[in-house]
Amino acid sequence: MYKKIFFNLFLVFFLVFFQISFVSALPFNLSSLNLILIVFVFLLELKDLKTTLIWVLGSGFLIDIFYFHTAGVYLLSFFISFLFMSFLLRHFFTNRSLYSFLALIFFGQIIFKISYYSYRFLIDFIMRKNFNYIFNLEFFKNEFIVLGINILAVTIFFYFFIYFSSNFKPVFLFKRKN
Repeated sequence: MYKKIFFNLFLVFFLVFFQISFVSALPFNLSSLNLILIVFVFLLELKDLKTTLIWVLGSGFLIDIFYFHTAGVYLLSFFISFLFMSFLLRHFFTNRSLYSFLALIFFGQIIFKISYYSYRFLIDFIMRKNFNYIFNLEFFKNEFIVLGINILAVTIFFYFFIYFSSNFKPVFLFKRKN
C-alpha cells in the first residue's frame, strides 16, 4: 500500500515539474495547457477517487509551492474542480466515451478558473490589494482559447489512449446457439 502511495506521489512530482518546466515554456497559447487537470479527468475515469484525490492534493500543494501566488490558490481550485468533476461523473456520465471526457474537461476547466479567480479576488480584497484583473473581451477570448486547447488535448490523449490501451476495446457479446 505504501509503495502505491509513494509511486503515485513520485508521478505527481514528475507531472508538476513537467507542467512547470516544459508546458509553461511552450510557444503561443500552448503554454496555457492545463496538463494536470487533463490527468485528473483521466484518473477520474480510469482509477478510483482515492488515487485521484492523492493526485489533486499533491499537485495542488506542489504548484502552490512553486508559483508565487496566494497560498493555497491552486490546491483549493484543483480540489473544487475535482469535487465538481467527480459529482458530474458519478451522477451524469455513465460511460467512458469521448463526450464524457470532453464534458468533464470543459466543466472542470471552467470551475477551476472561476474558483481560481474568485479565491485570488477574495484574498486581494481582504488584504486591500489592488485588484488588477481586467475582465474584458480579450480576457474571455484568451480563456476560450485555453479551453479549446485543453479540449483538443483531451481528444488527442483519448484517441492515443484508445489505441495503446485495452481498457476501451469494444467487447461484443454473442448469443450462443444451443
